[in-house]
Amino acid sequence: MPNEVMRSATLRSVLITLGLVALALVGLYLLRSFAAALLLIFAGILFGIFLNGLTNLAVAWLRLPRWAALTLICVLLLGAAGAFIWLAGPQVVGQMQQLAKQLPKSISALLDRLRRYDWGRALLGNMPSLGKMHWSIEALLGPVTQAFSITIEIIGWFVFVFFVGLYLAAAPSDYLDPALLVLAPTHRARGREVFHALGQGLGWWLFGRAVTMTSLGIVTALALWLFGIPLALVLGMIAGLLLFVPYIGAIAAAIPALLVALMESPAKALWVLVIYTAVHVFEGYFITPFVQRRAVALPPGLLLSVQILSASLFGLGGLVFSTPLTVVGIILVQMLYVQDVLGEKVAVLGDHHANEPAP
Repeated sequence: MPNEVMRSATLRSVLITLGLVALALVGLYLLRSFAAALLLIFAGILFGIFLNGLTNLAVAWLRLPRWAALTLICVLLLGAAGAFIWLAGPQVVGQMQQLAKQLPKSISALLDRLRRYDWGRALLGNMPSLGKMHWSIEALLGPVTQAFSITIEIIGWFVFVFFVGLYLAAAPSDYLDPALLVLAPTHRARGREVFHALGQGLGWWLFGRAVTMTSLGIVTALALWLFGIPLALVLGMIAGLLLFVPYIGAIAAAIPALLVALMESPAKALWVLVIYTAVHVFEGYFITPFVQRRAVALPPGLLLSVQILSASLFGLGGLVFSTPLTVVGIILVQMLYVQDVLGEKVAVLGDHHANEPAP
């Protein structure tokens, strides 16, 4: 009889394990099937957290009602975007068009330079895909670079993200309270703490990214302009925008600048390499230490690993949002497993008060 009980318990454990594995596989399949829509919703949530943080600051500093503070923030953001489009829009569009024309020519010029040397010809001969790459790039880069221009689809994405964020920032409790109803009454207080920690961690991460993207985008554009590199404004914008993805974005941003400079001369390409290296050294020694006093800092090895995994599973969208999703995952593990299951005391990511000495 005891053996039958043990076999029954073992069978039950195996079935539960298999059920959990099957559930995980189904969840992964659904995530991959609806990845684009889910990531777009996540982008709206991030924007809502961004708006909520600015609104809270306006309420605290200006003593305004919440609706008035949110209205002021939206007017300022839309006004700043409109002013930028009005003043710099034609120049940006013109430089984008030039970039779309120059990149295929730069790649062809690079391949021609490689063919002048024995080692270059050997490289191209041993890597047929590299030798043929310029044909596919010339065919594809036009549509890819045109993705930078304003299209109906991109406008639709921005409108969706804007209004999702606006609704979340206008009344956060209208969305948080129903979400907590799925939890048992005894767990709702803890659930509220977890949601608060997630919002706080993502808010500080967004603060750090905004400071880094803005400062490095401006510094890069100015440095390229001072050294006479063509298309400095749009290359600086690309550098700033791609920094939303740490590390990989910085490397990707340097590639079009190097190709554009190579059309001028190898010396200018070398200057571009020096500029981008110096800019990121400046980030590492001046911007990052300042930002990390309040912003969320993540280990580089972890970030790169998650970026590669997210890109392989969910494509470009997974790569773009891999870092904030990593922030979410770390906070959930810290609170729901390390604190609640293991009973360990750990400072939750983004909770800077936990590291401050008690008065």
